[in-house]
Amino acid sequence: MKKFLVTITSILVIFCTGCATTSAVKTTMTTELIGNPIPDYAVSVVGRTEFGDSWYHAAHSGEGFSQTFDIEIINNSNTIGKIVWDNSSITDSDGTHRIFLQGMRFIKAGDPISDMIVPPGSKNIKTISSADSVEWSSLGNCWVLKQMSGFDFTITICINTDGKDNYVINKVHVQ
Repeated sequence: MKKFLVTITSILVIFCTGCATTSAVKTTMTTELIGNPIPDYAVSVVGRTEFGDSWYHAAHSGEGFSQTFDIEIINNSNTIGKIVWDNSSITDSDGTHRIFLQGMRFIKAGDPISDMIVPPGSKNIKTISSADSVEWSSLGNCWVLKQMSGFDFTITICINTDGKDNYVINKVHVQ
């Protein structure tokens, strides 16, 4: 009986920790900047990663790949700007969604996000996804990022300069 309990416990531990193991797969993408109305600022999508979790993938019939985008923000001006995450968004074929930043607590997905100060002469890279991609998996007892829909995405980043909100829009097509 003791061996049986140890075996069952071991299987459950391996099964539940499967959510934490991911492997990154780089994919190709093309981006198009739709206007950049802010002098001395550059905002671009510089990378995309899919994280595949074989346990989640198998359990959810092919929906086990989450997508994240790396956004590069450069301030070449002499003034401080700020990224207004609550006015920024990511759009997929299911609609427009709030931003989820890498490093946020999963349980806080969809909550207001503090603005990010962008000092003069700085360069920042932030990894984002859709806040609606975050879900609790009761099957694995862990938080997961589910796949966003489609191959075409619009990433809108709000930059506040001199008290005025400006929007930089990047169209992204992934293959």
